Amino acid sequence: MDNRVETGDLCLHCGMCCTDAMFGWIPLVSDADRELMLRRGYDPERIGHDRFALPCDFLRGKACGIHPDRPASCEAFRCEVLVAAQDGTMPLDDALATVRRAVALLDGLRAALPAGETLSSMRKHWDQLDQSGMPTPPEQAQARVAFYAFNLYLDRHFRPAGKGLVNRVE
Repeated sequence: MDNRVETGDLCLHCGMCCTDAMFGWIPLVSDADRELMLRRGYDPERIGHDRFALPCDFLRGKACGIHPDRPASCEAFRCEVLVAAQDGTMPLDDALATVRRAVALLDGLRAALPAGETLSSMRKHWDQLDQSGMPTPPEQAQARVAFYAFNLYLDRHFRPAGKGLVNRVE
């Protein structure tokens, strides 16, 4: 039995690569991709010379609103769960369970964020705290623990080996 899965079958349960959950931005590999994004109506304030900010303006639920005409970097990206499902080393049921667990962790993280804060704003805030040596304020501790639990899960299941956020070596 062939348990290979098409991109949409798994990605439509997830969509995290298009939010600010996995990354803060996506690289643009060419000027043509940058022009494509601008022509399609991406907020010019959120696009740089070589990248665009997430969450993506074209994300519709968990699906790409410009999927047939998306930038090359988006077309090329495959998380490790999708790679394993597509090459048959992870059964579809296991891949879907992995995605569902990640989505549940993300939902818990978002619920733990202080009112009005986004993942992007909290990442910046926590980076500043880390650089200053200041401890995490008690009212942010639950969100920070949820942030690390979520990212550790992504590091183990979604991101390529050596490209993790939590287990990175500097």
